Amino acid sequence: MTRLGASEAIMTVSDGCYAYVSVDGSPQLYRVRIEEQEPRSAVGSGDAFLAGYVAARYTGRPPLDCLRFGVACGAESTQHFGAGVIEPDKVEKLLGDVSVQRLEMPAQIG
Repeated sequence: MTRLGASEAIMTVSDGCYAYVSVDGSPQLYRVRIEEQEPRSAVGSGDAFLAGYVAARYTGRPPLDCLRFGVACGAESTQHFGAGVIEPDKVEKLLGDVSVQRLEMPAQIG
């Protein structure tokens, strides 16, 4: 995907995301995760992740902090019925539970 012009790529999964982002000027692959929450409803949790990620980017946070904030927003949103519903205080509490792991880049093909 990044070969086609995108400088970042993010794939959300049930307990966080995988992200290819530039940190300190070089692109890296990361696994950002939180322990899965017992969901009331997962509807809109990906949207909540994206909204949190973009909001953090607008405030100038570093890329990994943006990913952590997005994951916390997505996880918190699973505790509510209704898409995009989050409680900001609970998002802040979840941030401490979000882990970031740098992954080795897969072998290049071709």
